[in-house]
Amino acid sequence: MTKENVPVANDKMDKPEKTVKVKHLPTKENKKNKKTQQNKLLNGSNNVCRLRPTNFLLGLFIVGVTCIVIGFGLGYVTAPKPLPPLYLNVPCPTLEMMPTPIPKLAETATPTNTPTTTPTPPPTTTPPPVTTEEPRDITGELIDLIKADNIKDIFQRITSGTRNPGTYTGKEIAEWIRNNWENQGFDSSKVHSYDVTISKPKVDVGDKPSSRVSLWYGNDEVWKSSGESMPSGLTGLAINSGTPPFNAYSVSGVKQGNIMYVNYAREEDFNYIQRKYGNRIKENTMFIARLGKISIRDKVKNSEMNRGIGLIMYQDYAEHTEYTPDAYWPNPSIISRETLLSPDYAGDPSTPGLPSIAGAYRINNTDIELPRIPSTIISAQDAKYILSQVSGPKVPKFFKGEMSVKYRIGLGFTESSLFAKLEVRNRLEVATIQNVVATIKGSIEPDRFVVIGANRDAWLNDASTSGSRTATLLTVSQAFADLVKTGWRPRRTIVFCSWDAEIYGQIGSTEFTEQFRTVLNDRAVTYININSVKGNFTLDVRASPLLRDVIFNSTEKIKDPDGLYDNMFELWHDRFSDSSTGLPKMKTLRADNDVNTFVNRLGIPSMDVAYANDDFSEVPVSRTLHDTFSYVSKFIDPTFSLHKTLAETLCELVRVIADSSLIPFDVTTYARQIEENLAILRSRYGEEFYAQGVKIEYLQESVANFSKAASEFQEQITELPFNISDIPLRIINDQLLGLERAMTYPRGLPGREQITHLILGYPDDGKTSNNGGFPGLKDALAGIEDAEDIPARWRTVKHHMSVITHVINSATDIIRDVTLFMF
Repeated sequence: MTKENVPVANDKMDKPEKTVKVKHLPTKENKKNKKTQQNKLLNGSNNVCRLRPTNFLLGLFIVGVTCIVIGFGLGYVTAPKPLPPLYLNVPCPTLEMMPTPIPKLAETATPTNTPTTTPTPPPTTTPPPVTTEEPRDITGELIDLIKADNIKDIFQRITSGTRNPGTYTGKEIAEWIRNNWENQGFDSSKVHSYDVTISKPKVDVGDKPSSRVSLWYGNDEVWKSSGESMPSGLTGLAINSGTPPFNAYSVSGVKQGNIMYVNYAREEDFNYIQRKYGNRIKENTMFIARLGKISIRDKVKNSEMNRGIGLIMYQDYAEHTEYTPDAYWPNPSIISRETLLSPDYAGDPSTPGLPSIAGAYRINNTDIELPRIPSTIISAQDAKYILSQVSGPKVPKFFKGEMSVKYRIGLGFTESSLFAKLEVRNRLEVATIQNVVATIKGSIEPDRFVVIGANRDAWLNDASTSGSRTATLLTVSQAFADLVKTGWRPRRTIVFCSWDAEIYGQIGSTEFTEQFRTVLNDRAVTYININSVKGNFTLDVRASPLLRDVIFNSTEKIKDPDGLYDNMFELWHDRFSDSSTGLPKMKTLRADNDVNTFVNRLGIPSMDVAYANDDFSEVPVSRTLHDTFSYVSKFIDPTFSLHKTLAETLCELVRVIADSSLIPFDVTTYARQIEENLAILRSRYGEEFYAQGVKIEYLQESVANFSKAASEFQEQITELPFNISDIPLRIINDQLLGLERAMTYPRGLPGREQITHLILGYPDDGKTSNNGGFPGLKDALAGIEDAEDIPARWRTVKHHMSVITHVINSATDIIRDVTLFMF
């Protein structure tokens, strides 16, 4: 290598030059070079790299596989996950599993601007400590909060004065209850007012009572009813003037003529009278009948249908035979106050179907559905004197009472010139009534309501009725309020209601359900009606079939007040058992109390709970001057242990329904009730159905399908997993809530559209309860052989049987497996 070819080192070669990117402006030379390169690409110059066909296909394959993998990944991440199965074959938890106690709901705090940091716990492999805290015994805590002395104090305060609806004292007691509930810390406490049409006796007619009966000889009055008086020896009672004896909503009038004795004024009693003495009922005949067996409204209605011009009623000694003379029975002087408003038309009679609030349309008083003949109630001693003056043949044995008088039909008086005069003076007026409502919000399902209520109104002291009920309600509500203060809160909302104007015909509760019909229909789980302590024999519970099992289970946790049995279930079973089931006997719901509007109009599962005497009758002094705190504390419940037991039972019923994760309804019990109704229907009318071409087989098939679906549904419930998630649980609870409502029909029973429950509704026979069978069919079939249009009546039977079949089919759809049922 020559010297000239050896590279010479310098500073620039020792250090690499720094590369600087410079944007070149286009020049003529650059444009020429770029064009030359493009020509080479187009002409296929060897200096350009070209893709081979194999490389091209391989690239397409790789890109395709990558897209597929990415697509599947995105699909898996974004696709909705299937719900867990509703019915798994694992052991079922108890229905009464309590949720973790949740403290009272608090107001949301206003956030501050100060940042907060959560320290990161150090890593550890040590397991968390095992808690040894025992689960709370909520039932025991509630029972411990019920004190007999507290009930007695509340009872005495409630019955110290009148609670007449639409009066200042009635409003005053409503405000007192609301203030108590507010002070006890309920989440809300309100008074709901309604302007309703009520009936009152006229007191501005000189010295004459508003209602009375008198006997006249020509123009001379020779005898008059004496009214109500206190028996000798009954002292120290808180008696107030109150409301004089009257029949609310009786038409006013003065009638005079003969008197005929008609026993209880039932249809069968009038059938006997018409067969024997129908031609002796003249245009001026008024009837006298003893109280009992059927409602007084039906007594008046039957009297009117049999051409009577008026009705006089009294309480015969034959009633309430279990009471001793020490309890002031038989009592010759007592007179009760009653109402003629039918359960079919419960509520404000001037706003049927609407709440009596501002803007409600009111019908005229003359258009209100009421009996058209005057009626009144007199004392037994006055009735005895009247019966001693009537003539005619002796009555049959089943007409005889137990007063010391010869019971005669009465085809006139012993003195031919003697005649009777009936005077009734009532008036209708609009008055403001108040319902008081308090709530404890549910912690998990605040939109589900367990409603418990009792009426507080009274014409007098009414201690054995509304006094007993209100004292029990306030005791139960206070126990739950105290329990919430300890940190416990129910799963569902509990609603406590104090009803007004029940004595007139369940007006307060009916107006409430009319105002909040949609909300209650959608959200109410059950209604529990508090009835009174009427004796010391046993519990008297009437309920929807869905609730029977939870009632039996609850009474097993309550002690017998006398300590003679292990629990109240054993006492109940021993004293009033059902031989067909081996369980305590439970009667059907009545329509003459505040249960009526909840179950018969809305289809909400309901119960009515009382403590009864041995013939399950009302206290004989009910709604009389004798019905006071002293009477109850002396003759019915001296230690208030019976009231304590009733309150404890109600607390447990409310707790288990409000706090069980799964609503504790048993649908198979409902199926058995419907099967029993069908059996009664077939045994009584099967031959007639065949003769008239009534096809009952479709109803039989419907009942069979419902029974099968009910068994399957209940079996699926027993297989629910312990840790069932919220959505499947809510689905099942919604099915349980919908079942009772599915038994209603919007157009109601034939001719009685207000009563929509086709299974638990009551027939129009004056007994206000259903003793078996389907009430609409019983109405249509009653007296069908004597109907004016027999073919039309049989068409009604056929149509209503189709309606029942459809309703039961709909109920079957409600409880089908929702994962299988399709339209």
